[in-house]
Amino acid sequence: MKTYQTLTATLALLAATTASAQDALVVSLSSQTLDVPEGGQLVWELKLSEPAPAGGLSVLIELTEDSDPAHGDIDYNVAGGKGLEQVEVLRRADGTIEGLRLSIAAGADAAVMLSNVIEDDLQEGPEPATWTLLDGEGYRADASASTVTYQIFDAE
Repeated sequence: MKTYQTLTATLALLAATTASAQDALVVSLSSQTLDVPEGGQLVWELKLSEPAPAGGLSVLIELTEDSDPAHGDIDYNVAGGKGLEQVEVLRRADGTIEGLRLSIAAGADAAVMLSNVIEDDLQEGPEPATWTLLDGEGYRADASASTVTYQIFDAE
């Protein structure tokens, strides 16, 4: 009898957790500017399935692949974006970028972040970088729209 009660309680908890995850706010990540010359601008677009809750929503975007030999040639969150309260660049102990934490304003159902690609006057080949929106507290990433790959190239 005790095993049955434990199993019943476990199944009820699993069903509640699954329902909660299915009902969670869904966030997607996309961009219309995937190939960007040095001196150009990256556009990050986040869409929410419903407005961000009171107090806003903090989302994490992980840098999952980076071929840039000279890190630090992007100026994140320049003027002109919308729907963001704060942007934090997350760095590893060695100073390389690990990801971004974006705070979406309360009530916003979309946000845009602009990033300037700094021209470095170095002759380089294409520099692809892949960013992935991670599931987080109060939201889940849209499985069909959670990754963008930007390719930076020399302007010359």
